[in-house]
Amino acid sequence: MNKQEFLEELRKGLSGLPKEDVRERLNFYGEIIDDRIEEGLTEEEAVFGAFVGSSVGIFASGIIVVCGNTLSGVAMISAAMVLAGTSVFMFYGCNAATKGVLALTKKMAIWIKNCFIGKEKA
Repeated sequence: MNKQEFLEELRKGLSGLPKEDVRERLNFYGEIIDDRIEEGLTEEEAVFGAFVGSSVGIFASGIIVVCGNTLSGVAMISAAMVLAGTSVFMFYGCNAATKGVLALTKKMAIWIKNCFIGKEKA
């Protein structure tokens, strides 16, 4: 998931908040992603970190909002749980994909090595 996709999903999850609050949070997480990219992370890694952070923030905000407006608070807590669950799936998916790419790279390197070794013997 890239930055734009993440921010769009976040916008949907925050739809119960006032527009100013939504804009502030989108700007906040957009800046976090940009900062992480400047630090050398890929866009996907930066989005994953923002995903985890946003789920915690939305959950805490939802608990506070429940006291004033139950429906909005429950919606925010639900959105936080969806983001948290998605971040777990993203972690395991990225982990499995990385292992697969490493295994494939190893097999390709061995194959290439065997091609050169086989040519030297002939």
